[in-house]
Amino acid sequence: MKKKIRNTKKNKHKNKNKTKKNHDFVQCGPLSGNKSYTCFTSSQIFKLKDIWNKRRPDKKINNNDPRGIWNILRINMQNSCNRESCWLRQNIFSLKLDKGLFNVFAPLRPKTWDKNKNEWLSGSDIEKVMKQYEKKYPYFEFIGPSPIDYDVIESYGICVWEELCKFNLQNIIKRGIKKIGIIFNLDKHTGPGTHWVSMFIDIPKYNIYYYDSTGFATPKQITKLVNTIKKQQLLINKDKPFVLHINKVEHQLKNTECGIYSLHFIINMLTNKKSWNDFQKYKLPDNFIEKFRNIYFNDKL
Repeated sequence: MKKKIRNTKKNKHKNKNKTKKNHDFVQCGPLSGNKSYTCFTSSQIFKLKDIWNKRRPDKKINNNDPRGIWNILRINMQNSCNRESCWLRQNIFSLKLDKGLFNVFAPLRPKTWDKNKNEWLSGSDIEKVMKQYEKKYPYFEFIGPSPIDYDVIESYGICVWEELCKFNLQNIIKRGIKKIGIIFNLDKHTGPGTHWVSMFIDIPKYNIYYYDSTGFATPKQITKLVNTIKKQQLLINKDKPFVLHINKVEHQLKNTECGIYSLHFIINMLTNKKSWNDFQKYKLPDNFIEKFRNIYFNDKL
């Protein structure tokens, strides 16, 4: 009799592990709830519970613990979904939820990465990641990704990139912005693209950081923008000039990860996970940075 009970427990344990194994965890974005088991916030989990209970009173969820609710939903949805992002596309939730809820997940990577995992990032790829950080941090603004000739005037007197061409520090400060991230492509707007570089402006600390992962100095167009920003700051407060810092460390040796390097720099400066000195003191090799492709993007959603 004892043997039978022991086997039953073992089987239950095996089934439980099998269920967990079948659940694929997706990569969370910055708007997630910072939980180890889910990308959803507690309030979003309670919202899912409320919708479930209204539409499935026969299988009502009575648990009031976010993790407990999530686990019940996982079990209830496992026949149709093996990841929580899939839940949102099911009829029981899709008609009642804001599509913006998908923003708790890191963006979906391009399909072309399946054939070339080191494909260069496009401007659209970069923008999808940075826009999530804008939503997470209201005091942060992302500009770009812009071609290097941002100030070229095209038809109707409009610049290639108006936000940079008509950069106004005072107006930016009035809007409550304290940190600015900019990503440039060193090719002209008429070209296919060559190399991504980034800039981070910390307004309260009066610092401008230029980061080219290959360690080259600022191109003349970026020097022009930096000088414009410096002059505008002196008009606001002549006793608090901006200081420009330029990366001289050759982190990148291969030719594919410049976009990820640029994202990694801005994200870490914004979230204070790394300091400028960290980027100067520790060399970040390509194979380390390449791993962030699977952090900033999801292969499935």
